[in-house]
Amino acid sequence: MTEADGLLRSGPLSAERARHYADHGAAYARGAEQFVAFPSYDPVLDSQDLYVPAHEFAVMGGELAEDLLAAGEADRVLLRVEAQAEAVPEKPFRRLVRYVARTEGPPSAEPPPGIRLVPADAGSVPFVKSMMRRAMLDGYHGAVRDPRAVDAYLEETVRFTGPGALHGLVAEAAGGEIGHITWTDPAPDEVTGALFHDLIDVHVLPEFEERAMTAALTRAMFDRIAQSAAGVRGNVIEDEEGKADRLHDGLLRAGWAPLFALWVTTS
Repeated sequence: MTEADGLLRSGPLSAERARHYADHGAAYARGAEQFVAFPSYDPVLDSQDLYVPAHEFAVMGGELAEDLLAAGEADRVLLRVEAQAEAVPEKPFRRLVRYVARTEGPPSAEPPPGIRLVPADAGSVPFVKSMMRRAMLDGYHGAVRDPRAVDAYLEETVRFTGPGALHGLVAEAAGGEIGHITWTDPAPDEVTGALFHDLIDVHVLPEFEERAMTAALTRAMFDRIAQSAAGVRGNVIEDEEGKADRLHDGLLRAGWAPLFALWVTTS
């Protein structure tokens, strides 16, 4: 098994994994069955969520979710299904997002002529926030009741200096900002404990060569974190137009590996 295989495909019931989510999760029970889940809060949707590793109970399905929601344990139940499980939860779950990961950067990719990549700094924040705002509103597919919640979240989280700072690169052309990539410090996966940088957003203005620019930004990010022992994970949010399937398939062809999917049901 290679290092990448170990990082991306550790067994769902490994001792390391069990210790990690037992240390960080909370215990729940349904009848005689006990399981561990991760309570969390989505400030954009004002939603109390319960993040459940699917291998925590014998039968994945709507009955468990309905019990949890009816008991007021959460507004949403997010069921995490590892990619190697190849399981499809039954209704009322729907797939919300698919995560992919990689441990090595893509092949060398230079930005198109006339475009340079510079480190994001305090002056980059307004542009990055505007790009991320667009991506978030698109990604939530109309579920955001008040766009000001997105603005408040970005105001709280997007910064490139000080404690909890993000890392980023901005693409510039003729002195103007045309795209960016933003990522985090390494943090342990909620379930496996494996270390990942989260790729928060990569976005290019539509009038520029999006594919070439995205490749160049991604390559430059991996160059920046070359000394890190952590992998990088990103996500593809589901849609009804097939764009998510095409993006996901393209990422797999480009060398990303499937990690897990989150399935959701709401009260």
